Amino acid sequence: MTFTLERLLCDVCALLGESSLQPQSDGGTEIPAPGEILGRMVTVLLPRVGSRLIREALPEQLCGGETVEVQMHTKVARCGLYSADIPLPAGFLRLVSVRMGEWKREVCRIFGPGDQEWSRQWSEEPGIAGCPQSPHAYLSHYGEGAVLRLIGSEEAGDSPLWFRCCFVPLPDEEGVFTFPAALYGELVEAITANIR
Repeated sequence: MTFTLERLLCDVCALLGESSLQPQSDGGTEIPAPGEILGRMVTVLLPRVGSRLIREALPEQLCGGETVEVQMHTKVARCGLYSADIPLPAGFLRLVSVRMGEWKREVCRIFGPGDQEWSRQWSEEPGIAGCPQSPHAYLSHYGEGAVLRLIGSEEAGDSPLWFRCCFVPLPDEEGVFTFPAALYGELVEAITANIR
């Protein structure tokens, strides 16, 4: 869901017992008004605090994430089925779910280098590395960035039905940012706690 910095600031100020609509400092002084200071603090805290909440959230709290179009490179995996390497988009924070057309179910968990299951991607057994009934996603770093390897397709032309993820909550030029609605109350409380 989309929110604005203005709304976030108003909600934080309400918890602090402040008014975010206090007069701005006039041009003759270099001292910012309290509302300006709080606005800057909220803007700085949003990406860090929001990212932590998204990483720690239960999957059902992520509200489905954002559906994004991805580029992919397909190759034969060691198990004989196909893998799709997807460069993760800028600002990627957490996978919500991905499903390829041939898969019997979606994948919501990524195996990273620190996970015991991460080495499964090199297994010669499809049931271990990934297959349509039990596909798997593996995180790797190549060259300039992170790549998500999806194993479990029987055909080279298989493509994603969807790719849903959460991004670092960064406001755009108009102060609009995307954040899971179920976590918004926690975001306001956590930012307020960092300001107090």
